Amino acid sequence: MKKSLTLILVLLMLLGLCACGDNGSDFMSTDRTVSGGVVQNDVNLKEISADKADDGTVAVRFSFVNGSITATGNESGMSGVPEYSISFCENPTRLVLSLRNLSYWDFQQNGSIKDESGLVLGCFKVLPAGGRTHAQVYLNLSSAAEFKVEEADGAIIVYLHKKDSPAAESYHVVGNLFYEYQEGSLDDEAELTPTVTSDGSAVVMISRAFSDIAEAEAMKAELEQKYSILLENKQLRIFRSEGGSLPAYSDSGVINELNEKILINRGGVGESANVFFVDGRMLCVSNDGTKAVFSRKEFSDIYESEKLFIVDNNGNSEKLTEYETTSVAFAMFSPDDKYLFYVEQIEGTMLGSIYRFSDKKLISIDEEVLGTFITGASWSDDSEYIYLMAGNDIPYLKKYSVSDGQISYVIEQECIETEIFCSGSNLYFNTVIDEKEALIKLDLKSLESEQLASCDYFTVDSTGDYILYVKPYNEQEGRSVLSLYDIGKRKSTTVIENVMLGEYFFSKDSGKVYFAVDADSDAAGDFVQKIFEYDIKSGILTELFMSIDADFAPSWDSDELIMKISYEKNGDMYPATYRIKIK
Repeated sequence: MKKSLTLILVLLMLLGLCACGDNGSDFMSTDRTVSGGVVQNDVNLKEISADKADDGTVAVRFSFVNGSITATGNESGMSGVPEYSISFCENPTRLVLSLRNLSYWDFQQNGSIKDESGLVLGCFKVLPAGGRTHAQVYLNLSSAAEFKVEEADGAIIVYLHKKDSPAAESYHVVGNLFYEYQEGSLDDEAELTPTVTSDGSAVVMISRAFSDIAEAEAMKAELEQKYSILLENKQLRIFRSEGGSLPAYSDSGVINELNEKILINRGGVGESANVFFVDGRMLCVSNDGTKAVFSRKEFSDIYESEKLFIVDNNGNSEKLTEYETTSVAFAMFSPDDKYLFYVEQIEGTMLGSIYRFSDKKLISIDEEVLGTFITGASWSDDSEYIYLMAGNDIPYLKKYSVSDGQISYVIEQECIETEIFCSGSNLYFNTVIDEKEALIKLDLKSLESEQLASCDYFTVDSTGDYILYVKPYNEQEGRSVLSLYDIGKRKSTTVIENVMLGEYFFSKDSGKVYFAVDADSDAAGDFVQKIFEYDIKSGILTELFMSIDADFAPSWDSDELIMKISYEKNGDMYPATYRIKIK
């Protein structure tokens, strides 16, 4: 009888630790695990939302369907929910949803999963690898919490209630090893778990909390010895957390080094600047000047990838989507800033995608129709079309309709690799005339073309009034001529000649031109470039400063330039972006 009673008590305790389905009105502590669901096929985590109720409770809704319109074109409502378990990691607090048979994750189109209360800080996924049999979705929380779970057809709802906890100082071992963890080369024996960084821009691995820094240092030394090969080009660091704070993407030493780096020489005086975006490069600025798109480079032992971020003028960043891209060749906002078109390159294949900001939807352009070779693109002024120079082996001039996704030819003749710009009812691109490359203007209404200049490369200003173009000066030495073409006056003016030219572009108001040229190698030292400003109205050319090896681009503000350098970290080269005052 005593044995039977003991067995019953043990079973009751186990049931209390692992609840299934609807857990009623009682909130539970986060040391509990909740399981439920049934076997499902073609599971798609379609959406994750977080909403705050009047009583302060936050409802996180995980919505599921069977299949994926995005991936396969077929999708149906789900009866019940897939097999799952919900648990938590502590210090920092993270909700972990483990799912069986997760085939699609369309929720990644929405890169911002937050609630009004600020309890939900960010979201990321971990796929099965290295002994993990389930896919996992992590949600970082800003504080300790209590929770309860409900199920509905196609939905798991987790209710979270903030729980007061004393702010305590703790020490952690941190490393940028998330990709190694995803691939399975960093196993669970390391006792590191993933967490978002303080700015929400990346995921790093973090240890349990230690009250004594010596204990954290001991764990760091043990990991460095046990995983010496994995950490050959990686570094672990000690992070001090105050009240559950999250680690930064980069440690303060790297940031300080980048901030102190001498970037330019202005009038014989070296200048540094605070790094604006670490490990990232700017792709484009919105037309209203309020935001820019950056890509951040991520390394693993197997592959490289990039994440896209929206960054405002103050440096606040937010992931565009949870999707990873390969190297992004170029990107551009639509004139009304409602869409972003970008092209990523996967080895020899180029793929075009459109991100729609209104509903955070990512649209892939059919490469079978467009082609996998995209040399240039430009939005129409009304944001309804994208003109592309694209094809497979040979590029053609094509037009993509944003409203219905249809792709058509503008002119059905073979073209060459060239950039393309649309202004009003005209397209500008290069073609071959008399065995030489020539810049032409194509009238989209009449399809009549006009040759403007002989050149290799060019760019058109935002007003459609001017064209900057480059032609050879001494091809054997790689020297060029940079000229300005006034479209209205049909007149060319030489800006500079006999130089080894770098980037060139118009100012935001189209009143000035900025460009970089290689400096005299004998006298340059570390400053290998000269940066010039050309005033279009007055024709005055001014040398602004010399710089270290870097790429330049227009910025949000008219009194500064974007400067991207490369620096070495953990055996790889990473970009770092600065904002440099013009004068």
